[in-house]
Amino acid sequence: MQKQYMIAVCDILGFSHLVQMSPLQNVVNDSFGWLRKSLHHSLHKRDFPNEIPKKSDFLGNKHVGIAWFSDTFLLYSRRDDKEAIHQPIQTVGWLLFETMMAGRMIRGGISFGEAYIDEEESVFVGKPIVEVYQLEKSRQWAGVALTEKAEERIHLGFFGDWWVVPYDVPLKEDKTLQTLAVNWTWGVIRGSE
Repeated sequence: MQKQYMIAVCDILGFSHLVQMSPLQNVVNDSFGWLRKSLHHSLHKRDFPNEIPKKSDFLGNKHVGIAWFSDTFLLYSRRDDKEAIHQPIQTVGWLLFETMMAGRMIRGGISFGEAYIDEEESVFVGKPIVEVYQLEKSRQWAGVALTEKAEERIHLGFFGDWWVVPYDVPLKEDKTLQTLAVNWTWGVIRGSE
């Protein structure tokens, strides 16, 4: 369906090396299995699963849709209202927190704009997807940054419950991007409440 979405695209850093150096079954069951558990927990914000969740276990969230291919996953808002566009950012924040605490790293971007998403047919096309892919590839290190369009969409003077902070995001070639970044350390604060 063609409409406005808040979209996050993230990659698992070091995954290609892991696949090349490890038995495939270990990658699928251990590394990727743990990531799926963590992603499920971050999405639904309830108990950490004991078993590796199936694709159907990710469905049913009224705010956030999800898709993945190998080491890349895509999260998107299901509606264009404050509550729905807040959820992909919060989900990425929880996921960043969990992966950082486990010594795993992800890198990505979040953008906003018109896209065509058909979850049932696995079709995901649009400028915000291209923008976050390009932002992710231009980044120097782990974390998730917002594009200008995502920053404009949340248009905040006070960041409150948004899991974002102003940050000079390190880019390749010794450049930086002044934008908002997902504040994964908020998980430490939220976990201690």
